[in-house]
Amino acid sequence: MDLMSDKEIAYYLDQIDDYLNGKLSAVDRAAFHKAKDKYPKLSQDIDAHLLSRRLIREEGEKELKAKFKQAFKETETSQARPEAPRGLANNVVWPYALLLFIALGLIGYYFRGMQQSEISTGEIKQEPILMAELDDPSYDLLRSGAVLAAEDQWQKAVSAFSQRDYQSALTILQSLPSDKDFLQKYAGKYHLMKGVTNLRLKNFADAETALQMIESTNPYYDQAEWYLAVTAYFSGDSATATSRLKVLSSRDQYYRQAEAGRYLSQLQGK
Repeated sequence: MDLMSDKEIAYYLDQIDDYLNGKLSAVDRAAFHKAKDKYPKLSQDIDAHLLSRRLIREEGEKELKAKFKQAFKETETSQARPEAPRGLANNVVWPYALLLFIALGLIGYYFRGMQQSEISTGEIKQEPILMAELDDPSYDLLRSGAVLAAEDQWQKAVSAFSQRDYQSALTILQSLPSDKDFLQKYAGKYHLMKGVTNLRLKNFADAETALQMIESTNPYYDQAEWYLAVTAYFSGDSATATSRLKVLSSRDQYYRQAEAGRYLSQLQGK
């Protein structure tokens, strides 16, 4: 197996921002794709880097929201105090408020740019969305409180899945079909986790099969629709992905409506 040195890996990691923003030349972009496909360690490091960046962005947004709420609380408190001389109040409070709004706007713009950086403008070709940016179903959504024979195995599968150990999760899931009571009661979450696990492992046909097992009356059907759409996207089936994403992006109140539109924009921009 070909190996890549830490120095070479660092070189490509330094290029990630330019790659996502469409700033790499055609030659450098082709070299980036070739290296990512050839070296599994580089691909894993890139996925880990993107995951870390997404988590940092999410924490940053939470912190900004908290500061924003605190600023309004302080403003309300100051308004409840005995009125200061008009000129003094205007000179002290509003400059700080104005600076806060400007700072929040700039930082918010930066984070939105990170989140949507793979969508380029003008004549720059839109880069494909990477699977590392895809969110998994939550732990709370998948865990079960049932007391069944398969419960212990199921919880081990959920634990492995939440730690992104998809191969171990799949191995455990494949041992569960013999427990008919569990599958009858929890078919939705079972097929959802099995589908997403296969998607992560790039077993696209198996992912499609598992997700298609979730019936339209099942509470997990909206999740199945989303992961079926992205399964088609990452498998390279652009026609099916486009068809599915158009439906989801046009459906009001759908929980992934905006994200479906983002994937659809990337496909249509090719």
